[in-house]
Amino acid sequence: MQNLVRTVGAIFVLAFLAACANTEPEAPAGANSLPTGEGHGACQVGAPYRIDGHTYYPKADWHYEATGIASWYSPDLNGHLTANGEIYDEAKMTAAHRTLQLPAVVSVTNLANGKSVVVRVNDRGPFVHGRLIELSKRAARRLGFVRAGTARVRVRLLARDTERLWQACQ
Repeated sequence: MQNLVRTVGAIFVLAFLAACANTEPEAPAGANSLPTGEGHGACQVGAPYRIDGHTYYPKADWHYEATGIASWYSPDLNGHLTANGEIYDEAKMTAAHRTLQLPAVVSVTNLANGKSVVVRVNDRGPFVHGRLIELSKRAARRLGFVRAGTARVRVRLLARDTERLWQACQ
């Protein structure tokens, strides 16, 4: 099964590179750089899963962009296992998304203040209705919404950085 996941991942990477070579914009100005070697979790797209009566269908989405509401992890989750097998650390620049490939690198921009961060998606969630992404406390602090708890954001996959993480899994 692991070989199948790696093969499918490699096919997605090659198809993306052929179709979109050198077309991805860089991370937004003011974004935090993300060390691509950070983390030791598994690379996976994942099978469909069901939470609270809703089925989610993970997929490799190399052109993902969406606007919605971000929240940040409860402090109670610090130290718990993430969906790709890492231990969640609220001091790292990480996030949870319901369907993106794991790991994925995304740019998140707070639409109220223009602040942007780059985070590595390594977990599934959020499972609160109407939420798009759940960020680590550190990422939420940098975006300026720890006190408010939520913010309206734009999330954009950084395909080159994501592809580098996936190459490291090969």
